[in-house]
Amino acid sequence: LTDADMTFGTVELNGEQKPLTQSTWSVFMDNPDRNVREQAYKKFYSAFESHENTLAALYAGSVNQDVFSMRARSYTSCLERALFPDNVPVSVYHNLIDTVHKNLPSLHKYYTLRRKALGLAELSHYDVYVPLVKNVNTHTTYDESV
Repeated sequence: LTDADMTFGTVELNGEQKPLTQSTWSVFMDNPDRNVREQAYKKFYSAFESHENTLAALYAGSVNQDVFSMRARSYTSCLERALFPDNVPVSVYHNLIDTVHKNLPSLHKYYTLRRKALGLAELSHYDVYVPLVKNVNTHTTYDESV
């Protein structure tokens, strides 16, 4: 669906209209211009909203398939069935979720610091990807890396 039927439009960047795709989305999210990030974010997710019924039907079908597989193979839950191929006990999964919940205050503190570092009154989802350090060159040639 996302490759065949969804289009995301274009985003204005330096006076030019640039195509927004699943591949270019992260480039726009890294852009220091908040308006560019906001425009890309809203256009990207509005494409999903315009297919919400199709996506809901696909998800419902996937859930039904998971339930059928769980019952056919005599698992006690869909979670147990999903974790079985990797030999992960359900208790380990729940412990992981509990640990994440216990440490959410650290994430919230990070987002508060990020908001302040960016000088924003409110941090939006499209603000969490932009680098906090400017002018960092992360490009490495093949010869430099070997």
